[in-house]
Amino acid sequence: MTTVAELPAGFADKVLSAQSTFRSVMDAMARPGSVQRIASSAGTPAAMMRGTAAIALTLFDHDTPIWLDSRMAETSDAAKWLKFHTSAPVIADSSICSFALISDPGNLPALDRFGGHLNVFRLANDRDVAAFSRAHGIAR
Repeated sequence: MTTVAELPAGFADKVLSAQSTFRSVMDAMARPGSVQRIASSAGTPAAMMRGTAAIALTLFDHDTPIWLDSRMAETSDAAKWLKFHTSAPVIADSSICSFALISDPGNLPALDRFGGHLNVFRLANDRDVAAFSRAHGIAR
């Protein structure tokens, strides 16, 4: 069990890192399918890639419920890290989440399990992000 003191750090430079990551995410959303580089790095729990962590630190807050897939939810480390650094609620009901963190794409749940307002990103590797959809009603 990880204590708060043992959690990996967030951004070293919160403002510049969040701005850089936000720009990469907005560019990816403006050009679906294009690959954008995420230059900011952040400490991450074991199940999460650095690019995912950077996006989480940039976009998540107390108003963005997050759903974790079974692999990421196996330990409480990812949920604790997200709650500590973003204050975002980690929820069990995927139909009301704003973001879903999927660490095992081979076991991606059917998209109709999500509420239709989900933003879908694919992390090509630890640093690159491509946005495939930002449409409402993605599963309909």
